[in-house]
Formats: sequence, C-alpha cells, structure tokens
Amino acid sequence: MPAAADDRRPSRVLRRALHWWRARSRRTRLGLILGAATVAVMIPIATTQLDFESAGASGDVPAQSTPDLKTRLELARRYAPVLRLDSKELFVPISAVQYLAATDLMSVVGRLKSVLLRSPLLDGLNRDDDCLTAEPACSLFLDVRGANPPLSRPSAYGKIQRGLMRLGVKPVVYAHVTQYEDAGDYAVQYWFLYLYNYRLNDHESDWEQITIHLDKDKQPIEAFYSSHASGQKRLWSAMEKVGTHPVDYAARGSHANYFTRGSHPVTILCTPLRKRLNVCVKKRTVLDFASGTRVLHSGRDYRIRELIGPAFVGGWGSGNYVAGKKTKDVVSDPRLRPAWDDPLSRFDRARLIAKL
Repeated sequence: MPAAADDRRPSRVLRRALHWWRARSRRTRLGLILGAATVAVMIPIATTQLDFESAGASGDVPAQSTPDLKTRLELARRYAPVLRLDSKELFVPISAVQYLAATDLMSVVGRLKSVLLRSPLLDGLNRDDDCLTAEPACSLFLDVRGANPPLSRPSAYGKIQRGLMRLGVKPVVYAHVTQYEDAGDYAVQYWFLYLYNYRLNDHESDWEQITIHLDKDKQPIEAFYSSHASGQKRLWSAMEKVGTHPVDYAARGSHANYFTRGSHPVTILCTPLRKRLNVCVKKRTVLDFASGTRVLHSGRDYRIRELIGPAFVGGWGSGNYVAGKKTKDVVSDPRLRPAWDDPLSRFDRARLIAKL
C-alpha cells in the first residue's frame, strides 16, 4: 500500500502544478517564462572567473572621435583617480617603457623559444621578420628577466621593480579619452600596468582599468571599475571622491579595482552545469583584500601619460597560471581589447550584473 501511494505522488504533484499554472493569468505566465529565461542568460554573465578579456572588439563598435590634445589632458587630469593600495601590496603602476626594460622579447615555435630582443622599445615589439612568416608561424611574448611564474616568489618580482624605480621615476597611469558621436558623451579611461599579478593567479604584467562616463557637457555620470574578468559600476553621486578625483581601492596582488576598502569575494572555481555553459553548480569563492593604506595622488605621486606607439600583437607576459597550472589566457595589449574600442560597453555589462 505505501508503495502504491508513492507511485501516485508524482502525478498528484504534477496535477497540482498544472492546476496552479492554469490559474495564473496569461500576463503572469509570460512574465515567469521571461524571468526564467533572463536568469538562465544572466548567471554565466555574473560569474567572475580568473581569465582575461579576449583581444578584439565584439559586435558593432559605436562611432567615436578623439578629442584634441588639450581636451584629453584636461579631462584626464580633472578625473585622475586617487589610487589607494593595500598595505601589503608589492607593486605600483609603472610605465610600459620601464616594464620593457626588464623584459626580453621572445618568439616560440612549438616548444622552441628564442630571444629576439633584450629590453625592447615599444616601436620594436611587432617583428616584421621570419617569425611572422615562418611555417608554422611563431608567436611573440614578453618575458621578465630573472624570474619565472609560478616558480618565483612575488618578492623576486618586487626586487626587479625596486631596481626599476631606483632612478626616482614616479609611477605612471595611462589615460585614454574618447567621445561618442551619437550622444556626445565622453569616456575617460585610466589604465594601470603592474609588473606582476601574484594573488589568485600568477602572471607577468597586469593591465587594469577604470572608466569615467561623462555627458556631452563633460559632467561625470558614473564610473566602471574593472575586477578580474568583470567589474562594477557606481553612480558618480554615490562614489567616494576627493574633489573631482574618484577613489580607487586596488586589491592586494590581484590589483582588481573596488569602490570601497575591505574584503571582496571572488569566484575562482566554477563547475559548469553543462560542458558549454558557464552556469555554476559548484564553485569556490575566496577574498580580495583592499585596505587602501598607501595613497597615490596624480601629479604628486604618479604621472599621467598616453599610451603611444603600435599595439603589441603578442603577450605582455610569459603566461598565466592558476593553482600552478598554465592556462591558455594571454595578457593582451589594452588597445586590442573591447574595453578600449568601446569603453562604455563595460557599463552595459555591469548594469546586467547589478540586476541580479
């Protein structure tokens, strides 16, 4: 008798569910269907992974123009961030010239690696020689001399940076200013190049960015702060600022950018629901730490520069390692990323995540 009752239970539950569904109005049923579809799409977008933004813009890029030099410098200086580093941070943003001085330009064909140039210049990174026409074609990357991820300790890279800073050169933050032709809005981007990423994953060079969205009258509306493969946005009126300068809390070792000091959760492991879907059924979360103890102000503590010279088509480091294992990710040149081609597209993605 109990077994027979158990056999009937699923059909009874199903009948009740169908009765409940049929009792809903057509509008309610349509809303539930659309809501479920939205969640299915949004979960993979909201999952933060330790990977890099792929090179090349995705989709149609809105028409933009480059303001004149005076306007670019004016806006870049007006909204330059107050950068607050963690008390245990080993690195500060440096110039591309400094970084290149500590590297070798390498080529690799299969497992064969060769040194093409020591301490290359920006103009000499893209080699128009046998490397690019070889069969099979080789790839290019920059390798920091004297250390090797993930075997070398972060302190080894810290020693290299101290050597680069001995001449008294100030840290550098790169600015990129563009204006959208449709609405006239501006995007003021700041790019930070750190010598080494040593927390959560390990890789040489770490390009991070924040973007300030201005209206056509050059008044700030909101800001986007990158963190790992994603980021967050916040209205200008709700942000911590020093005058016109937004405050940016950079996490220890990972250099992810946050609007507030403290600990911030990061998903580093995602077991997908299906092989091709980034929907986590099992995940592991750790914390980013951003105490904000060390403060860098523009002009006084760091200089603003524009990133000039041709974009480098190779990798800015020797590889990315997660839990000691090398991944396929490559640290690409900022100017080859969607975030550079369409800075305000980051806000659209952050809005979707914020709705969850």
